[in-house]
Amino acid sequence: MKICLLSIVFILSSFPAWAGPTIYVSIDEWCPYICLNKEHTGLAADAPGYYVDIIDAIFPPRGYDVEYVVRPWKRALQETRSGALNAILSPAKEEAPDFIFPEEELAHLCWCFYTKNRTWTFRGIESLNNQIVGYLEGNHFNNELDAYLRRNRNNPQKVQAVHGLNFLDINKNKLLQGRITVFIEESATTDHYLAEHGLDEAVVKAGCIGCWHMYMAFSPAHEESAEYAAIFSSGLRELRRSGQLDEILSRYGLKDWRD
Repeated sequence: MKICLLSIVFILSSFPAWAGPTIYVSIDEWCPYICLNKEHTGLAADAPGYYVDIIDAIFPPRGYDVEYVVRPWKRALQETRSGALNAILSPAKEEAPDFIFPEEELAHLCWCFYTKNRTWTFRGIESLNNQIVGYLEGNHFNNELDAYLRRNRNNPQKVQAVHGLNFLDINKNKLLQGRITVFIEESATTDHYLAEHGLDEAVVKAGCIGCWHMYMAFSPAHEESAEYAAIFSSGLRELRRSGQLDEILSRYGLKDWRD
């Protein structure tokens, strides 16, 4: 009997005293939205990004654990769709129309072109005719640009896709080496990256194609996704009402995207 009791105590001590439901969320490098460590293996310790701060202010106080999993964008979409992950940060609705979206968005993001050539500006698809465009595979921009990229994807003198977590490093290096002449990426993330690397004078923004609401989107494969989406929306509204959202954003030098 003593042996059995000791075994039970040992087994119980192997588990945490309390373990709530765990929400597995994909992340990649989108600082100041999501900031990874230098190894790209997990979140930066001091400032993990305002997405993470918001989510951590919503779900753990309501009894949910959040586990952040580093994934390249295309793989993150696949794993969230299949149910291997519970949520993804952060698609527009057009990028994953079958996912479960909250009523509240998490950001207002703009896609812009970057180049070394200060005489070039994006003025519609025809202005790309003499350019070599770099982009991250899996991103949705708009119907016209998406069609242009698909149409020319096998022509490296027109477009070049990159993959993986260090996509900004790759496209920056390609641009500086002359292997591409322009790349398209999210504006706040790229501006932050260029400033950190002392390249905000060498690489310039040269026009944008538009802005979209971005979301914490939940897997269509899980019944609880609708509940998670509702919790997120009510939690974000409370953060906005209480002023905590402004406090979180101010840590990254940002303001509420609705202001």
